[in-house]
Amino acid sequence: MSSALTIEVKRLREVREELGLTQAAFAESLGVKHSTVDLERGKVKLSGKVVMELARQYHINPMWLYGQSQQKSLKQKPHNPAPKMISVDGVGQENILMVNAKAAAGYAGNLDQENFIADLPVFSIPLTEYRNASFRGFQVKGDSMMPAIKEGDWVIARAVESLKDAKHGKVYVFVEKDGLRIKKLQLNGEEWWLESLNESYEPVEIEPSDIQELWSFHSVLSTAIDFITERQLLQEIRADVKHLKATL
Repeated sequence: MSSALTIEVKRLREVREELGLTQAAFAESLGVKHSTVDLERGKVKLSGKVVMELARQYHINPMWLYGQSQQKSLKQKPHNPAPKMISVDGVGQENILMVNAKAAAGYAGNLDQENFIADLPVFSIPLTEYRNASFRGFQVKGDSMMPAIKEGDWVIARAVESLKDAKHGKVYVFVEKDGLRIKKLQLNGEEWWLESLNESYEPVEIEPSDIQELWSFHSVLSTAIDFITERQLLQEIRADVKHLKATL
């Protein structure tokens, strides 16, 4: 029987159960006679007045009620992944804050803490491409983004103002509720997947609503650059194969 019910009927019952109200109490609050039992059984259609009362009293999004939106509450605000705090120099130019590997552990929990942000080292790059936007440096920990980005490198990233601006296939610094990760974004419909450049790591799915700040990869500062040529790499591979054959 329940499989034949329309989505608005199912969601009406979901709202009542989350509120912890009886059918009679819920009906009284919505201005419905007796109880909502007939509404929840699909025998009576939801009136415009009921939908209006759901929105007015309980902030239920009518579009969600009828399955046209994932946003349940009208009170929810668009998620803003822009930086919560910035630092400027003596002439008003924005500094580039540097979040080293040690500070990264507490960064997500202190985004709006002035003392924490003030203690982070800062610097500036006198190039036009580092102006007119917020930039931040994040030190890389681990080998998940090898070979392009190595452990100890500094990723310089540009602030993203809206999650809608996130692009498939680009590398971002994802500041989540419990930490941060530097990954390539893979969008699959409404699903967000984080992919490592190191193929030893499997992609992981995240909830966009968990993202506190989003920073788009701009450049990298590194002291560990490989100057090996393709010919040298091929020679090394041949030497490894030769050694393996001799071992076997």
